[in-house]
Amino acid sequence: MSETSKKKKGKEALEFFIINTELYPNSSNVFDSYGECLLLIGKEKEGLAAYKRSLELDPKNMNADKILKKYNYN
Repeated sequence: MSETSKKKKGKEALEFFIINTELYPNSSNVFDSYGECLLLIGKEKEGLAAYKRSLELDPKNMNADKILKKYNYN
């Protein structure tokens, strides 16, 4: 899949993830996926904030921790 196709799919999925965060505000997995989607479409600041929220909800979330360290996000 091309980078352009990935971004288009990501933008389409964003609506789903926004609704998911509203329905499940205490789900680390939801915020992890939301962060991934945001990074995919180039919304780095928002994506990293979602990963941070994911890690706050589940401090053992290794994926969120890895992504935040990769971007040097505190």
